[in-house]
Amino acid sequence: MAHLAIVRSLLCFLIAVVPPLTASQHDRLNRAIDGRDQLDDAFFALLENVQQWNGDVGDAPIRLRPDYAALLADPARYRGDLCRLLGRIQQQTRLPPPNESVWEWFIRGDDRQPVLIYVAGLNSDQAYRDGQLIEIDARFCKRIDAIAMDGRQHSYSAFIGAFPRTINEAAAAPSLPPGQSDHLWIVSIPVGAMFIIFIGLLLYARRGTRQTLIGSRPKMALGTLADRDRLDSEDALPDDPAAALAELKRRAAP
Repeated sequence: MAHLAIVRSLLCFLIAVVPPLTASQHDRLNRAIDGRDQLDDAFFALLENVQQWNGDVGDAPIRLRPDYAALLADPARYRGDLCRLLGRIQQQTRLPPPNESVWEWFIRGDDRQPVLIYVAGLNSDQAYRDGQLIEIDARFCKRIDAIAMDGRQHSYSAFIGAFPRTINEAAAAPSLPPGQSDHLWIVSIPVGAMFIIFIGLLLYARRGTRQTLIGSRPKMALGTLADRDRLDSEDALPDDPAAALAELKRRAAP
């Protein structure tokens, strides 16, 4: 029965697209010293595992949204966990021989938290540019403390992964979860009604202000207009020629 269990474990190991860590790799990984910025035995234990991947996670357990703060606070608890990382490449450095197939990447996600990833198996003709949005599956190794470009010491979550994937910018834009659009319609209806009421009150206030200005005109101005109409009517001549001539003579008389 023991031999059957061993054979079964070996078959699962060979079939798995992301093989689990071996007992030896676990032991070497658990000896990682957090804080040290160096390629120790824990790094090479995970590198051995990652180099056996075929690019497909399959049904391997994976953290799709890793909590970087938790990883930094208690690295031993999450050491070796498979995580899916998303972010923009900030810096790329190729490791010296004999590890020239491994690149050191700094990426930064939406939370602005920088993350250190050692990407295995990159060929020299695989070009990734700074600022490019990528996604990669990687195993968590340890916390690394290092001096950043600002001259201060920072702590980074360090991972070892492979098969990075470029992400379409439009596809990466946040989308509304199911049902969220219905909630927006519910909110927009009363907001629209309040806007219409506001416009109506504004027009009513302007109309009242205009009527107040007309009603407040000086009485003298209205009287002057009435007097002018009266004078215009008095200056008019009769339609009958004889009467008009008589009227002109009367006005000319002293």
